Amino acid sequence: MRRHDREITDSREILSIVNECKVIRLAMLDEQGLPYIIPLNFGYRFADGVFTFYCHSAREGRKLELLRRDPRVSFEMDCRGELQSADHACGYGYYYASVIGSGTKYDSRSTGELERSLGLTPPLVDRDGNHNIKVGFAEPRSDGGSNAMLANIIEYGKSGQPAKPFLKPAQTSSRKACTSAMIRKLEEEVEKL
Repeated sequence: MRRHDREITDSREILSIVNECKVIRLAMLDEQGLPYIIPLNFGYRFADGVFTFYCHSAREGRKLELLRRDPRVSFEMDCRGELQSADHACGYGYYYASVIGSGTKYDSRSTGELERSLGLTPPLVDRDGNHNIKVGFAEPRSDGGSNAMLANIIEYGKSGQPAKPFLKPAQTSSRKACTSAMIRKLEEEVEKL
């Protein structure tokens, strides 16, 4: 970096910037050795001073072909953009915070086990005639870990890893349909009286 006075080295400030960024731009080399760059949504883990970025991808396509050929990548993300105006053209500027880096792409260790472990119990009727269904995760994982703990980390986050809720949005989006179905059933039962 040419302007060392603007370089940010404090990991807390870098983490703050990453948390504000919505898109990571991943760069790799194409077949002719030319840069190929794409914007992606991302998640990350920050542990022991090291960032690990996770990007969702289809199982085929140009990006994966290039990464299989050469797993070296560079990335850029930015936020806090603000135009500085001036009286003359050369006085204008644009201020932003960015994180730039490089590394090696590794295949995800995700096995799909968490998703497969999500399940429902059979409907049970309690002594008051209420139907109860529990939603949960089968335990333990094949590696001895806990699916419930992993889901909790994804849902609520943890130190250095922002939350990526998936249970609460699913619950919220299905609430109206469930309530409507219950009202219809109640009305059917009332009509029978």
